[in-house]
Amino acid sequence: MCPADPGPLPSAAPRTELRGSYEAGIEDGMSHIRKALELDPKHDDAMAYLNLLFRLRADLEDTPQAAQPDIAQANEWVQRTLEVKRIKASPQPAPEAAPPASEPPRLIHVHGNVQAENLVRRLDPEYPALASPARI
Repeated sequence: MCPADPGPLPSAAPRTELRGSYEAGIEDGMSHIRKALELDPKHDDAMAYLNLLFRLRADLEDTPQAAQPDIAQANEWVQRTLEVKRIKASPQPAPEAAPPASEPPRLIHVHGNVQAENLVRRLDPEYPALASPARI
């Protein structure tokens, strides 16, 4: 086969043998790739592989008419892949940084033992003799 003559395979015997050997694997692969696309809808490599699996399945069909829906699906996945690759390649604007939330100032409580540890020298005040009885 050549790219100008896409599937299905021209001879029925090899086509039947290959379908028996690979059809389940193709379907399994498609199922796994669809699951990957559910998790990441912009996974361009998965899209490209799904395109290839549709083309492989089209090659195993009995008639060109039966292969047409798979080829159409493959072409659709090629377009989706190119679109996602184009979006990923375009420069994305940097997200704007959110302004810092303005919080009211909080009081910080410092206990006496913390300040006492910072004390270098203790100076007791000297009060005049009359200040103490007057409670000044």
